[in-house]
Amino acid sequence: MEKVTFKYQYQIEVAGNLFVPRNLDRNTKNAAMVVGHPMGAVKEQSANLYATKMAEQGFVTLSLDLSFWGESAGEPRNAVAPDIYTEDFSAGVDFLRTQSFVDTERIGALGICGSGSFVISAAKIDPRIKAVATVSMYDMGGATRNGLGHSVTPDQRKAALARAAAQRDVEFTGGPTEYTGGTPEQLTDQSSPIEREWLSDPLMSDLREPDRRNAVPHIGFGLRRQDLREKALRAARILQKLLGIDRARIIDVAFTDDERGPAIVVTLEPHASVRSRCPHCEQRCPGYDRPNRPRQWRHLDMGGMRCFVRASVSRIRCPDHGVVTEMVPWARPAANMTRAFDDNVAWLAAHSPATSVCEYARVAWRSVTRIVTRVVGDAVGRTDRLQGLRRLGIDEIAYRKGHRYLTVVVDHDTGRLVWAAEGHNESTLNRFFDELGEERTARLTHISADAAKWIASTVRSRAPQVKRCMDPFHVIQWMTRALDRLRSRVLSRLWGFTDRDRRHLRWALLKNVENLNPAQISVRAKILEDRNSELCRGYVMKEQLQHVYSGSKKRASARLRAWRQMAQDSRIPELVGLAKSIARYRREILNAIEYDLSNARVEANNTHLRSLTKRSYGFRSPEALIAMATLTRGGACPALPQR
Repeated sequence: MEKVTFKYQYQIEVAGNLFVPRNLDRNTKNAAMVVGHPMGAVKEQSANLYATKMAEQGFVTLSLDLSFWGESAGEPRNAVAPDIYTEDFSAGVDFLRTQSFVDTERIGALGICGSGSFVISAAKIDPRIKAVATVSMYDMGGATRNGLGHSVTPDQRKAALARAAAQRDVEFTGGPTEYTGGTPEQLTDQSSPIEREWLSDPLMSDLREPDRRNAVPHIGFGLRRQDLREKALRAARILQKLLGIDRARIIDVAFTDDERGPAIVVTLEPHASVRSRCPHCEQRCPGYDRPNRPRQWRHLDMGGMRCFVRASVSRIRCPDHGVVTEMVPWARPAANMTRAFDDNVAWLAAHSPATSVCEYARVAWRSVTRIVTRVVGDAVGRTDRLQGLRRLGIDEIAYRKGHRYLTVVVDHDTGRLVWAAEGHNESTLNRFFDELGEERTARLTHISADAAKWIASTVRSRAPQVKRCMDPFHVIQWMTRALDRLRSRVLSRLWGFTDRDRRHLRWALLKNVENLNPAQISVRAKILEDRNSELCRGYVMKEQLQHVYSGSKKRASARLRAWRQMAQDSRIPELVGLAKSIARYRREILNAIEYDLSNARVEANNTHLRSLTKRSYGFRSPEALIAMATLTRGGACPALPQR
């Protein structure tokens, strides 16, 4: 910010603050704007705030004191002269047009409150102002003439003009200046309800006085005396509400600036009720030592700036957890971010790509991974995800190259991921049943899975009472693979098929009829012409196996038995081998049909896990992937802070 002054055609010197974007290239032409303050205020208040924010958006901004106000010249002080105020905005444009880094064809003006009407008047007569914006604008002339709600009558207006004319005579002969009424300094019997509300609300008092020359009560912006302690307490309560932190009091607020930009640092003191408590068990413990430097936690951004919470905390000796830093109500144990920041980043990570999360939160992806692990650990520690399980789906998924697998367990009733661990063998699945416990294992009724032997043997030994269901997708997949092997074997012996037909042959066999395109439909018709060919019989057997699942449940057993007999009698090697697999898993296949259970929910979770891996450019550890999966599919995603 740079303080500037300039004169205009009335030879009144106007004072302003020039704001230039941090990384502005002064060899280029940039858009600019003039910012005017509310009536009765000065540039160091709201005008500077808007100018700062617009400079952060890349504009060159000039906040100015209107003539007769603040640091600008003009007598008498605090005079109300709308035509001269209009000239102030044009004078601001004059100044900006002389700056080498300002584009003279892209200059606008912003008026706040009373200045909103002045900036519109300036734009009407000054074509150099290319754009206008107002904030809380009001018509000062109309408000003065008509009063609030058009309450001023014509007689009252004439009386006011008569008093003003009489006052001119007084001041011309050297009498005292009389100011027009604004906000009152004290209540009287004649005070209106609005004046009484004004004086009763502490928020209406000023919290700072940037220019004492402007601190007069006659225009009405609440610049009256009030106990500073009451003001500070009120401001602290407002700030604490904005922070969203309870069980602590604000000690200090400071603004800092480093290579990453401006930041707000709020110093807190935890309430006595939460001091000297273990962050894990919340047990009050004896002190161990007190570090010399206060700790700092990253909090949610405020006003586009990074925000940090700072506090002096001690270390304590917990009989269960050893020497730890005492609990603070705004952060999780051993975290350097507040709970609100953790929850915000975790929610974003569950709904957005990794690069977007890092850019928005201004943290590294490794920090996001640690935050997700912390949030998930907190959620898992507060809830028992294994409680109330009845029907489960078990599967494996490869999460990295080199045969790196995860075992996942999904609750069929809720669709949630309830357990995951690295590995795909009996010992891995036994760990799940160990965590589940014998009592809850005994309550399980159904488990769906593929034909993996390690799943079947573990379930058979740990939960013998459950109905094991073979995933229908895998059974049909066995059939389509057998049919594809049959196609490869007889392809060279096919007659009457063109090269184009042969290209469409594979998908004509494997796809459902309703999904075939015209070329594939033509090839299918040719296959069915020769009813005795191995390829035709194999295709018909595929359709019949699908009908076992789609037909009546009561006749499913008979249909499956008949299909198996036909496959064995077909003398087609691929189908004879498949019939043996069907016979081996006959009971599990019929259970899936009877109870209408498949691994569809499990496969949906696996698809989501693959998407997570791609979206996050891979995970270096299975723990990070499991934490992210639990966040997104396990019900551990927190709500957005203060929602």
